[in-house]
Amino acid sequence: MNLVSLKAKFAVSTVAIYLGASLATFAILRTSVGRVIDTYATNFAVKQAQYEKTKVIAEVRRDLALSLKLVQSPLIVRWALHEDDPQLKAQALEEMESARRLFKDRSCFLALDRSKHYYFNDAKGQYTANPLRYTLDAANKNDAWYFRTLRDVEQYELNVDYDNVLDVTKVWFNVIIWAEGRKIGVGGGGIDISEFIQAILHSPEPGIQTILFSPSGAIEGHREKRYMEFNAAVRGDGKKIGIYDLIKSEPDRARLREAVARQARAPDEILPFSLELDGRQNLAALAYIPELKWHNLVLVDRAAIIGLREFLPVLLTSILAILLIVAVIGWLLNRMVLAPLSVLSQSTREIAAGRYEVVLPERGGDEIGQLAHSFQHMARTVKDYTENLERKVAQRTGELQHANAQLTASNRLIMDSIQYAKLLQDAILPKPAELRRHLREHFVVYRPRDIVGGDFYYYREARDGFVLGLFDCTGHGVPGAFMAMTAHALMNQLVAAHGVADPARLLQELNRLLRVTLHGEDLQTSATDNGLEAALCCGAPGRAELAFAGARIALHVCAGGEVRVIPGDKQALGYKNSDPAFVYRNHPVAAGPDTVFYLTTDGLLDQGGGPKNLCYGHKRFLAVLQSLADRPLAEHTGVWEKNLADFQGAEPQRDDITFLGFRL
Repeated sequence: MNLVSLKAKFAVSTVAIYLGASLATFAILRTSVGRVIDTYATNFAVKQAQYEKTKVIAEVRRDLALSLKLVQSPLIVRWALHEDDPQLKAQALEEMESARRLFKDRSCFLALDRSKHYYFNDAKGQYTANPLRYTLDAANKNDAWYFRTLRDVEQYELNVDYDNVLDVTKVWFNVIIWAEGRKIGVGGGGIDISEFIQAILHSPEPGIQTILFSPSGAIEGHREKRYMEFNAAVRGDGKKIGIYDLIKSEPDRARLREAVARQARAPDEILPFSLELDGRQNLAALAYIPELKWHNLVLVDRAAIIGLREFLPVLLTSILAILLIVAVIGWLLNRMVLAPLSVLSQSTREIAAGRYEVVLPERGGDEIGQLAHSFQHMARTVKDYTENLERKVAQRTGELQHANAQLTASNRLIMDSIQYAKLLQDAILPKPAELRRHLREHFVVYRPRDIVGGDFYYYREARDGFVLGLFDCTGHGVPGAFMAMTAHALMNQLVAAHGVADPARLLQELNRLLRVTLHGEDLQTSATDNGLEAALCCGAPGRAELAFAGARIALHVCAGGEVRVIPGDKQALGYKNSDPAFVYRNHPVAAGPDTVFYLTTDGLLDQGGGPKNLCYGHKRFLAVLQSLADRPLAEHTGVWEKNLADFQGAEPQRDDITFLGFRL
């Protein structure tokens, strides 16, 4: 088969369309199935969290109620206030023993704050005769739970005691005993929830993981035993392993914190969300168990619940249906279009060989018949044009070559002129040796957008000191360069006339002269509106101070690792609407031995780049300035050139860029 024939192209296109349609079907089905799986897994996680929450509540609510009843007993409260009363003590201990038999674990305790006595009896009742076990000591880290509970808890808390040797988890109900508006002790009971915790944490359902944690984030239950062993060993204010320590992604940690905070306001709400843990993306549901004051986090690995393989029959059926449709369309197209076109193609090859007498077959009035008729008419036209074509081509080629030569010559003249203009513009820029007479260090980043531009930096010495300035003229390229040359000449004139002690006056005079120079006396008849922005820094030998004045350009001062911005006045220079009477302000700036001054035009700050093609911006500019605060200025040029190039990437330069820094 001829690989460039229409049939071959059609066959390749058909295969490509089929593959594309199959891939699109697969993608659509996968997306739809993904949504179904997400919905199913989310609902499953919510129901699992609700189920486990209900189990927890049922497990502890009865013993919690008994603990509350025990510490609220009037007899127990009176005894806690008068522990030395033997009659009260006998009655209270009898009531404690009666309550102990009702607890599921057959154990309970009382800790009285006045004496720090700790009373306890276990399921065997071996301490019934004398339940006083010991006296609590604030210096004993094993007793820290009591003092922390009395200090921080208002009503009750559930304290999980995990024995990593016996692999037993017991929950103690630590309930505050209140009397006369103050806390006088702690009491309650305990319940062994080892089997219950293991049943929740080691669910037989595939892809299900449950984590129990407190509102502070400390893990109270996890299928990894090492977390529980570590937390069980923590005493006092030691830091336990928390749920947030297991989550690597900060957005995921923030999502979980938001869910915890939301459940603090609505504790009955079950909150679904996505969460990455152990390198897998899970669908999660968070429930709050108020009796335990724990959060129950259920993680569902959706791939383990239901996968794409269950939908493969639907996918295969769809792909086979597409294959059948493509095959039928291909057969019809070959019969109705490709076969007749093959005959037409053979006839066109005869015509292409120069045999214009070939007669194409008639096919009636359909599109292919109309094409054959048009092609035969074209053959006659081609025969006529062939005789004159070479002469016309030669004539047109000569004309194009002549025009191209003229264009090349004109372009060469223009580029030569611009290159010469660049030499002139470079000549007005201060030389490094001039700058070193009054600057201990300096650097310059000077990048016109075109060969020449409207930015320039200025240096001039006078009898009363020196002036260093930065100018950003309207436009760029050749027009900007003319503006720059004009501004430079006017500045030389002004410095010669007024000196450099008062930069604000120099700006005011430059504003006036530019308006007259650019627009004449009658501003209304001026065809253009041009001007510039500028900043001037004036100093004198032996003085550790600069005088700064700016017209829409700020001075950045870096000292002691901090960058301070001194804004210029918002009045530009030379424009029609510039106020000729505007008085610019002088800003005296102290200059220590390590103080660095920076001036930049807006070409740097407005340069586009980065992944979103945003402007470089003032915030990024300040951050780089601070990062370079301690480095010699000789290194700044290379750093800034690389930083700007990395940010700009393939984006074109928008405007002229001039940026300089110096130390006195």
